[in-house]
Amino acid sequence: SVYEKQRVEGAAVVETAFAVDTLAGSYLRGLLGSKIKKVPAIAASIGLYGLGTLITGLLPRSGFVFFVIISVFMGISIPFYHGVRTAMLQMSFPAELLGRIMALSMSIMRFAMPVGLILAGAFAETIGVDTWFAISGILAMVLAFVIVRSPSLKGCCE
Repeated sequence: SVYEKQRVEGAAVVETAFAVDTLAGSYLRGLLGSKIKKVPAIAASIGLYGLGTLITGLLPRSGFVFFVIISVFMGISIPFYHGVRTAMLQMSFPAELLGRIMALSMSIMRFAMPVGLILAGAFAETIGVDTWFAISGILAMVLAFVIVRSPSLKGCCE
């Protein structure tokens, strides 16, 4: 993959670009505030991240600069998932249950991360990192499409 060719310095550039633009995305989300339509914002975030992952899987080994640029957009998309999701949870449950709901939600996500990494590692070993990135990017974009088209989410939490 384009990422494997880089050394520690390359990884630092990508991680810094991603982190700085996650902060920029948070600022942008804060500016937009209540104007954000929640379900479309989450779907767009997942779709943009998926598109970035797909493109990353298709990049040639010499495409590191493009990888950094893609990481910028992926970083910007993160707050439009997590921040909006948090707001949706806060709107959906009574205040006295919110702490337990948030703790349960975070626990489920934290449990899913190592499981996902184990599966991703196994797939990447079998089909290659580039192919795995492309496939997972496509799956994320399909998920975004399903979210937008889901009748049960139409008008949710607006």
